[in-house]
Amino acid sequence: MEKFTHITVQVISVVLTFGIAVFVHEFGHMIFALINRVGVESFAIGMGPKICSWRWYGIEFSLRWLPIGGFVKLHGMILEEDARDDDSSTADDGCTNPVEGQEDKTLVESSYDDMLALSNKSLVAKLMVFGGGVFMNFLIAIVAMVAFLILDKQVARVPLHLEEIRPGSLVESAGIQSGDQLIGINDHPVKYVKDLEPLIDGMLVDLEGEDGPGRAEFKVEVIRSNVNLVLQCPPLDLDGITSFTGALLAGLHIPPVIEALIDTFPAEKAGMKEGDIILAVNGENVSSFNRAARIIRGSLGHIITIEGRRDGEKLHFEMEPYENIEIPGERLIGIRPRFANYETIPGMAFLPALWNAPKQTCLKLKSLVDSQYDFFRRATWKQIGQNIGGPVMIVKITASQAKRGLGPTLNWFIIFNLLLLIFNLLPLPVLDGGFILLSIIEALLRRPIPPRVLAPIWTVFVILLIGLMATIIVWDVIRIRF
Repeated sequence: MEKFTHITVQVISVVLTFGIAVFVHEFGHMIFALINRVGVESFAIGMGPKICSWRWYGIEFSLRWLPIGGFVKLHGMILEEDARDDDSSTADDGCTNPVEGQEDKTLVESSYDDMLALSNKSLVAKLMVFGGGVFMNFLIAIVAMVAFLILDKQVARVPLHLEEIRPGSLVESAGIQSGDQLIGINDHPVKYVKDLEPLIDGMLVDLEGEDGPGRAEFKVEVIRSNVNLVLQCPPLDLDGITSFTGALLAGLHIPPVIEALIDTFPAEKAGMKEGDIILAVNGENVSSFNRAARIIRGSLGHIITIEGRRDGEKLHFEMEPYENIEIPGERLIGIRPRFANYETIPGMAFLPALWNAPKQTCLKLKSLVDSQYDFFRRATWKQIGQNIGGPVMIVKITASQAKRGLGPTLNWFIIFNLLLLIFNLLPLPVLDGGFILLSIIEALLRRPIPPRVLAPIWTVFVILLIGLMATIIVWDVIRIRF
């Protein structure tokens, strides 16, 4: 019964994540079209053949079999007699067959219709209609962020016990040694990582506010062999403090227990599961997660072996790590540690959450844009194949986040909507960004671009888009299956 409940929750999460994100996107196009008195012919969730359809106020609404998006078809400006007809129409009771004689148009033909429907509209109106979808995705991400900020958070209580210091790191240059227990920074007591983060963030904010390349001096208090010591750190700039913090956290003692696995990464494909305990990597015994991660990072892409334990049974795994896109030369297998203790941090009240949600959503959007740009700038074709995903992968990730609870599910819902925003704003034909770019070009030229010019471009991109989607779906299935 419990397993059935978990599966039901995952299915509902997948349907809601996909359904709400696609619905609000297409609703954005439709509502801004109606605001600008542009007629709407149809509104669809999904692609391909219709499951069912119904008409309401002159608009055909439909659900379709392929859950890979949706669309809104536009027609000419609403006339007064059309408005009167619409006012007199009534809603149908449930799903019916489409009106006889109406035939679905190709994606290229629908694209022409959308441009023609707005041919007599201002650039502002066109930007509102074509950008309405991504605007609504951004808006629903803010709403979800409000809910996320209100939720209580589980924060790991990770003691600042340094098991191992990287030779040559800034931490070592500060005089900190393996075995030290960090208890204070700049006379502020710290016990857990959560206490350290606001102090470091404050130092970074102070440096960003200085004129020119600022440098900060700070002191660290540690316990070493039952003796309290105060160590003076060398002056560091923004990058130096970030590197110092990273090296410090990399030296902490964290039990080698797996909390979560990244979908389709080597560890999951090799059969590792949540709760597995790592005993050894490449024959070297490990007593902490960071030690295991350090060996994996330096594996240089070779096949590695991991000895683990699950429910008292010893297990053996073999896998080839992926290269870390963010840090060339390092490898990873897609595992996250489980911490021994957690504490609950109360969420924000509604009004502070409402005030902070837009800023937090913008910061998350910026982070996603930066990470996507860095990924495609640095990644090889092999790395792109390892990391890119489509509808099947999105379903798998959504189900995985649903297992972890409401907080992770909401966080993924925010990310998913922002990724849709980024993708749809790409300046490519058929996508919203392509329509926006075309509208701007036509405004600059002060005349519409002839269909004979657009036809071959639109046709090529439609074929490429469909081919790319099919390839990604097949690749998703292969990765999940094998």
